[in-house]
Amino acid sequence: MQGISAVIHVASPFTTSFEDAQKELLDPAVKGTQNVLHSAHASGIKRIIITSSIASVFDLSKGGPRADHLYTPNDWNSLTAEVALSGKLPPGVVYAVSKALAEKSAWNFASAHPEIQLTAINPTMIYGPPVQSASTGSLNESTAALYDLFRGGMANVPQTPVPFFVDVRDAAMAHVLALQNNTVIGKRIILNAGTYTFYEVVEIIRRERPGLSSRLPSLEGAVDEPRLTFARIDTSIAVKDLNMKFIPLKKSVLDTIDVVLKLESKL
Repeated sequence: MQGISAVIHVASPFTTSFEDAQKELLDPAVKGTQNVLHSAHASGIKRIIITSSIASVFDLSKGGPRADHLYTPNDWNSLTAEVALSGKLPPGVVYAVSKALAEKSAWNFASAHPEIQLTAINPTMIYGPPVQSASTGSLNESTAALYDLFRGGMANVPQTPVPFFVDVRDAAMAHVLALQNNTVIGKRIILNAGTYTFYEVVEIIRRERPGLSSRLPSLEGAVDEPRLTFARIDTSIAVKDLNMKFIPLKKSVLDTIDVVLKLESKL
């Protein structure tokens, strides 16, 4: 790491399909983070930004995001590795544990090495146009979830697993802005553009890209999920310290669709 003054350590594996949670999720998340921190510290690098997740904030030991609670950087997912490896948790919750353990290990490292200037970025579900995908078969989990809505063959609108989102471009920008802003050293920065549902996404696609209507699941008889059941999320650090203005759902969805359709045309 010669000649480097700062490090941004981005996302660990996000998958809900795995055979060995320890090897495929927990170890890559925790050990990957620790390896970066140790290497940076050994090279004399002090400023470090890590990509964590809202999954590290929601205390899933209490049943998931609670509608009566405002989630802030003081909240933590308290589920342990032992629980994650018990085989009793849904795959998405196991991933959430991996993110929480990785972030906690980073803060423990920073506590043991006070010269380290750590900031964690905690985005909600990330959508937005992919840049790395070579085909529709190589889409990441969140983009693939959107693609499933308009690829055809889905009869009904599925329930929204994580009804909070942020665009990937905002998530990327937050890392850069945090690197340039010393006021966020030692802080967790939650990123959330707002709430959404797959029902709302299907409505946007049907209205703004009518040529895809025949591919979409039917909304006949369907009812949107009530927003009163959604938790509240504190994004004040992102808004005040980083002056973030989040990309809205409509733009995020449509920009994603346009890129995915271009990938389709290459088949």
